[in-house]
Amino acid sequence: MTALSISLGFGPDKAWTWLTPLTAQALGVALLLALLAALLPARACAVLALPLLTGLILLVGRMAADPFVLLDQQRWALAPRIELFGLLQWLGWLWPLLALAWLMAGLVRGKRGDEPRIKGFPGRPRR
Repeated sequence: MTALSISLGFGPDKAWTWLTPLTAQALGVALLLALLAALLPARACAVLALPLLTGLILLVGRMAADPFVLLDQQRWALAPRIELFGLLQWLGWLWPLLALAWLMAGLVRGKRGDEPRIKGFPGRPRR
């Protein structure tokens, strides 16, 4: 999706400029960790996801502002496009908090030993 977005915004010749050697290593480690997490039970994955997601939210909050964001916004303001930037920005801000709420709700529901309501995630039993 990143390559498609860059290709549409800056041209197909720049589509893969984001894929640096360090980014490729990070994607490889993330894939390996995701495969290992797939072997764990859903409740264990949720318990691990809570502190990791919280740490990522804190890390992103402490990052320096991207100097190219203003240039991109100015460029997009001049180009004809669908007005989705504001909606996508709000979605980008809210999804980690919604994910945390969903994980915590699933863990609280599942601590009574009930069967999962959603396959692979703790919840209330089906009747």
